[in-house]
Amino acid sequence: MSLFCHIMSIRGSQIRAPSESMTRRITDPAKAVVRSTEHTQHATREQDDRVGALRCTVTKRPHDLPHPEVSMLRYIMTTLLLCAALAQAGAATAAAPLTDMDLPAATQTASSPLACGAPPAGSTPASQANALLVEVNRFRLQNGLYPLAYNALLAAATLGHSQDMSQKDFFSHIGSNGSTPTDRAQAAGYDLFRLWENLAGGHENAALIIAEWPLSPAHRSLLVDPVLTEAGIGYVHDPNDQGNVRLDGGGIGGPYCFYWTLNAGSRAMVYPVVINHGEATLTSRNVMVTIPGTAGMQVRFANQPQWTGVPWQNSAPAIPFELPPGGGPKTVYGQVLFGGILTIDALPATATLQQSAPRLVYLPLMKR
Repeated sequence: MSLFCHIMSIRGSQIRAPSESMTRRITDPAKAVVRSTEHTQHATREQDDRVGALRCTVTKRPHDLPHPEVSMLRYIMTTLLLCAALAQAGAATAAAPLTDMDLPAATQTASSPLACGAPPAGSTPASQANALLVEVNRFRLQNGLYPLAYNALLAAATLGHSQDMSQKDFFSHIGSNGSTPTDRAQAAGYDLFRLWENLAGGHENAALIIAEWPLSPAHRSLLVDPVLTEAGIGYVHDPNDQGNVRLDGGGIGGPYCFYWTLNAGSRAMVYPVVINHGEATLTSRNVMVTIPGTAGMQVRFANQPQWTGVPWQNSAPAIPFELPPGGGPKTVYGQVLFGGILTIDALPATATLQQSAPRLVYLPLMKR
């Protein structure tokens, strides 16, 4: 059993928890690992739900409390007492037998690199990323939540981080240049109100990831956070990956071959349209649309940004909608009635409708 508590740093009159925390669930030390972290404007939640590890969680910073001068000392003492209690609890169970799944990161090694598998046939990095977004949204819908809209800024930030991990042989929420998920999202131009990041490595496809993330409390927290409205996913396949991937705590793992980064966030007063759970390619004109972040409000949708005669309706996670005939890119526009008086244009969404092949009917040949 290992204790995973974080040391706070004092800067000026503020006590700041570390900007990142990694949550790891290891299913096979040589092949797959997933992690999660969350950031908001006001607080940083820090968790480690790795099998065989303990957790220290910080949910509020002292300068957010009514009396910061008193709260800082109380904050330090409370945290130290919590960590001491966890250490004592950990010592009582340290003799419990360990399996490969229970080993802390510092003991993980890869004695011999495994061969990297191939991605799904016919897939591309973009289609792999979209597949994970769709899987995440299906899970959210199954739990009564709104799906997440694709966001190009978050996609750029996450792709850069997945490439960084693959090229620099590490697996962490902290980039090779010391960047945090918040740093990377803001550098990409995303003006976040809330941000989560989940990582996965060693998973050939999205279905394998979505089968594991809900089993981890921290990863599930992202999947079921009702405040989130947008997401971007960066996927990298590294066929030459080796067993020299640096993990937090000094461990070595890999090869993982497949690196996935998911950022999910929300922005103040920004409402994006979602078509069919975020699918990039459609096979039918009859789709489901929605605008996340609008629970309890009224919304409306159109195939053109013209609203004369378009009625308002109660928002829901999935609303039937019909696209115009013909194949090709289809854009759905939306509006939100905020507070019953303010009309806000939603960010439109575009997906490609595949044109079905024309059907040929052959008449029987008759000889007279």
